[in-house]
Amino acid sequence: MTNKAFGENAQAALEKINAKAKLLDGLLSVTNENSEVYALNSGKTLVPSEDTRQIIKQSAELCGFTGGRLDITSYPVLKAWGFTTQGYRIPSQTELDKLLDNVGTENICIEESGIYLKNNAQIDLGATAKGYLADRAIEILDENKIASALLNLGGTIVARGEKPSGEKWKIGVADPKNSSSYFGFLNLSDKIAATSGGYERYFVGEDGETYIHIIDPKSGRPVKNGTASVTVISDSGIKSDALSTALFVAGKDEAENIWKKDGKTFDYIILTDDNELFVTKEVSDSLRLADGFDEIKINVVQ
Repeated sequence: MTNKAFGENAQAALEKINAKAKLLDGLLSVTNENSEVYALNSGKTLVPSEDTRQIIKQSAELCGFTGGRLDITSYPVLKAWGFTTQGYRIPSQTELDKLLDNVGTENICIEESGIYLKNNAQIDLGATAKGYLADRAIEILDENKIASALLNLGGTIVARGEKPSGEKWKIGVADPKNSSSYFGFLNLSDKIAATSGGYERYFVGEDGETYIHIIDPKSGRPVKNGTASVTVISDSGIKSDALSTALFVAGKDEAENIWKKDGKTFDYIILTDDNELFVTKEVSDSLRLADGFDEIKINVVQ
């Protein structure tokens, strides 16, 4: 994380945000044997902290909204491909089909007395945790009366207010072919942006094919639909985070349907493998391509 804030209580706010990040990491890790998610995935009925209850509840609702393009119970499938251990392998379709029998948010049981998982389901909150942290960070900024801040929570960006100079924050959108550079820039204020891309984690199989860590919960296989990266911008961190993954799985055509179904309450930028951009109208007005990327064709979605 690289965070900066301005104001009398800026340092105190940033320290509280760092502490919240460490707390959530301890609660939500799938590999930490002391985490609440680990206990849940081990078959236990969990009496969760309020943070764990809320993120599971909100994540499950977003999975439902996306029609299963995102599913937080896909963790066993992710493990089968080796993305959690870096012991990469290509599982058979028979193995995947068996694992998919236990994938589905209907296996998450949230009750007043606790939370438990049915049918040997397991969850992974990697697609929503940074977004949830972003929402909690905004609450901390509010409590400390911070009107100007830029938070980079591991790729989920909180643009709070404006720069002290009065300008909007300039946010880079990573180039999937070189994630240390950017293919474009946005000017944002009071928005949260999250990006998902196949360039983040992938492996090349013995068959010479590239397999990315973003899994289609319907097929159990890494997504291969011509999408290079998806950035979602909204007022909600968890929504931006979840939808960036869901729209990547959906692809550009279905992404537009999801956007319209939601009443156009968020914006998105989709970059395809063949260097085309599909950008919602609101965000297209502030998008500027970086030097050397003039060949990218921009399609405005409205």
